[in-house]
Amino acid sequence: WDAATGECLRTLSGHQGSVTSAGFSPNGLKIISGGEDATVRVWNNGFLRLAKVTPEAVLGMSFYDFISQEEMDVFLDIFYRGLDGVATRIELDLRTGGERIVPAYVSIFPLDLLGKIHACVLITDLSDITSIEAELKHNESELRITRNFIRRIADTTPNILHVYDLKKRRTAYSNGQVAKILGYTPEQILDEGVGMAGIVVHPDDSPKMVDYLKKTSSIGDTEIAEIEYRARHANGEWRWLRSRHVVFNRDADGLPARLLATTEDITEKKRVEESLRQNIELLERMFSNINLMIAYLDTDFNYIRVNHAYAWLNGRDPEFYPGRNHFEVFMNPSHRETFREAVRTTRPHYAFMDPIEYSPRPGEDVIYCDWSLQPVRDAGGGVSGLILALVDVTEHQHAQEEVRRLNRELEERIASRTAELNAATQELEQYRLRRKR
Repeated sequence: WDAATGECLRTLSGHQGSVTSAGFSPNGLKIISGGEDATVRVWNNGFLRLAKVTPEAVLGMSFYDFISQEEMDVFLDIFYRGLDGVATRIELDLRTGGERIVPAYVSIFPLDLLGKIHACVLITDLSDITSIEAELKHNESELRITRNFIRRIADTTPNILHVYDLKKRRTAYSNGQVAKILGYTPEQILDEGVGMAGIVVHPDDSPKMVDYLKKTSSIGDTEIAEIEYRARHANGEWRWLRSRHVVFNRDADGLPARLLATTEDITEKKRVEESLRQNIELLERMFSNINLMIAYLDTDFNYIRVNHAYAWLNGRDPEFYPGRNHFEVFMNPSHRETFREAVRTTRPHYAFMDPIEYSPRPGEDVIYCDWSLQPVRDAGGGVSGLILALVDVTEHQHAQEEVRRLNRELEERIASRTAELNAATQELEQYRLRRKR
């Protein structure tokens, strides 16, 4: 049988090329040889693995044992045709050890071993192929689901989603949001190619865009590049856009080849920012130039900011105050409880008839101020700071003192004149009495 086995394998080797061209991998072949009674005479290890039997057990087995009754007639037809010299192939479900059903391609052709015709059976287990096909179908289904998911994301995101080809310097893909934001269809973006940037990007921002794209050609996989620029809408208006780019794929040299980008319309945000900037600028001018002395304090009464009028009180620049405590610089410490009360109750304090008297610089005249304290509330309703406003009433105070002094002088003069008049009246009365005598 060793000679017969070798002859069988050599003969099979001669047929291997035709089997491979028929679509079977040699590694998947299970080979047996049998006579007219289909008794197994020669086999390879592939057949043992398929049948789940030992070499000792396979001797004397019939290939009929692997054929179901329903497919026996079909098998016998091709089996005897093989013995008659006609090579045939068919797909069958084979029964192996443990009654396991294995889909397989069965090829049968005649084999002359030592002058006797045998049927050589080549079996290709289709289980793995079926499994692979099922897995491929599953993967294709998952791929379709993933593509649909990505497409839905691209279609529903409020931003422009696009892929930029660094090598060709053009947009390779854009979602439909480009039409809503810039008025161009994705097809227009793709058709314009390299020239689209010249049409869309503002001339003043074009150099910045060129430099930006050069930098993105060397960014890492985890880096996110960002740029803000103006773009022309299809109707001629200019829109502010913010684009964020990441590497989509790299070329053979490892350099970024394409960038994935999301582009957001920030026109309204820019308008609000500009309006806010102008308002802040206006408030800054008012804060700096108003004659009212204003200081902003935290809840521990440390200075956060003061205006120039307030800083003048101590002959300092506004930069001197931040971080210093109010009661270390100005005002009578007895007012500390008033400040605490404003923080605790969130109620403002007004002291228009309660001038604060202090001398900011030794040797200079005393300055008088009326003052008010306004708590600043945070989003939660608590106090986050205090606005201290002072009005210089020094001249008014001096005027009141002058009025009081003049009133005192007038009263003294009136009293003096009244005394003189009374004395003169008494003298006149005494003179009249003397004349009567």
